[in-house]
Amino acid sequence: MSEAGGPPAEGQAAAPATPPAPAVDLTGVGVVLVHRGDPPSVAGMRDWLKDWYADPYAFSSSFGRGTQRFFAGLAARLDAGTWSQRLTEAGGKSPLDGQATQLAELLEKKLGVPVTFGTLYGAPKIADAVKALKDKGVTRPIGISLHPQKCDRFLRPLLRALEETGTDVSVIDRYATAKGYVEAVRAAITEGLERAPGATVLFCALPIERSDDKRGDPYLDQLKATTAAVMEGLTAPWQVAWLSMGAPGITGEVALERIRSGGGDAVVFVPLGTAVDELTAVHAVDVSLRAAARAAGFTKIERARSPVGYSVFVEALANEVRTHLARLKSLGF
Repeated sequence: MSEAGGPPAEGQAAAPATPPAPAVDLTGVGVVLVHRGDPPSVAGMRDWLKDWYADPYAFSSSFGRGTQRFFAGLAARLDAGTWSQRLTEAGGKSPLDGQATQLAELLEKKLGVPVTFGTLYGAPKIADAVKALKDKGVTRPIGISLHPQKCDRFLRPLLRALEETGTDVSVIDRYATAKGYVEAVRAAITEGLERAPGATVLFCALPIERSDDKRGDPYLDQLKATTAAVMEGLTAPWQVAWLSMGAPGITGEVALERIRSGGGDAVVFVPLGTAVDELTAVHAVDVSLRAAARAAGFTKIERARSPVGYSVFVEALANEVRTHLARLKSLGF
């Protein structure tokens, strides 16, 4: 666990002081960290994909649920090979579960309340994580999305899973500009720039569809708010790109071509849209974009660590919980 703090570097604006966390009663409080999760293994790939594709809150369909599940099985069979290759090339196991479990342990220690972690389509399931909190005497469970930027596409299935537990769980669905989160991302970028002086910072966002953006999904505006806050005071050039085609902007490959054509030969990749390293980002950045950068002639290629590796991020989530409870109290809950 790294510390991100201390005086600002030369030319870097000092971060605003963190307002004191509200004094709140934590009696009965517990926290469940929620995320879509990743495939557990190559062997379990097809079943995991089928459950994901069959989720009407993750993939909208004009069919009924039974028909959607039938076609989900066909799509999972077709896509299992591609996703299995991604998992293998990314090291054979997603780091997501390990990072989220560590984060839960650190947040539990920071707050002094039970904290669990749950996912949608594989163990540990969100329903089991909420049950584990209740078994520990929790009467006021709070869910925290591990997607720092609010995104309807990512959030809908998480909210549905929490609702289906039959337990009243209030949810923290965004912290895109929370001081500790911003500081953690900035610290990771600074470390990358130290290893690759003169590099361009390339933010690589988990993708949504253009149609999501046209329907008013707040994700793009949330990304803009995060990148503006993170880069305030930093002098490195930077761009934002997407981790697949079909998103409302350029892909990472196109961004690399533009950086190279402008004379740049160093890049620091910064995944956005998730607080933990999930397979989509890990493979796209560490495998596909890294290979594209090498092929384009980049000589220095770095990737910023996820914010989960910084103590200021743990403190940021703890402050979000306290602020959330204070807000609920002010509303009479």
